Amino acid sequence: LSIEFQNTGYFVVRFYKSAFGDTPGNPRYLPFLADTQSIGQGVIVGQGSWQQQLEVNKQKYAEDFVARSDFQAAHGSQNAQVFVNSLFSNAGVTPTQAEIDAAIAAFGSGDNAGRARALRAVADSKSVYNKLYNPAFVLAQYFGYLRRNPDESPDRDFGGYNFWLNKLNAFSHPGEDVSDETIAIRRVRNAEMVRSFIVSGEYRGRFGIRTARAQPRTDGKWIKVDVLSFLFKFPLARAFVPG
Repeated sequence: LSIEFQNTGYFVVRFYKSAFGDTPGNPRYLPFLADTQSIGQGVIVGQGSWQQQLEVNKQKYAEDFVARSDFQAAHGSQNAQVFVNSLFSNAGVTPTQAEIDAAIAAFGSGDNAGRARALRAVADSKSVYNKLYNPAFVLAQYFGYLRRNPDESPDRDFGGYNFWLNKLNAFSHPGEDVSDETIAIRRVRNAEMVRSFIVSGEYRGRFGIRTARAQPRTDGKWIKVDVLSFLFKFPLARAFVPG
């Protein structure tokens, strides 16, 4: 929900899913981290010329992204119409005509910069932003709290990811605009997304969580022998907790 994450991590997720499809394993954990860090380089929200630095980073990232071999293999030979249509299709949306026209206009002559602009136009469109919010949120829960891909051990498949995505979808309503923070917060709170991850056995077990328990002394009184050592120390975790 933070300004920074919306413009870094969620920006990266929309790029990958628009480029290669809205599948549970796209993007993967390590490429996501590397790309997110590159966009956030030198950016501290609220300090200095952070907006300008963020825009410079996003522009460079977009141009680097469309020059990658996997992107070129998928989209390098496409003309403007095919390029734009394929990106919207990968994201799983039916865009408005205005969104299509804006992306095609951004494509221009089809050079590297034009393709980068067109990809940004698709990824930043309201249709894509709203459609990919739930999948991106669940994916970022795995990345931010569990530090792994959703199909890695102990899950070994996408069953857990699909469960949480279905739950979040159940608390979503057609036509909602999740760029409205009040709507996004209400959706996540109702689905108990954050709470469910931070009280999970995996999270507590892997990151030093110990439950408080007591044992009786010989005089019949009780003493605590363990304490709750919960620390909220991950940037991605904090990004999803309102307030």
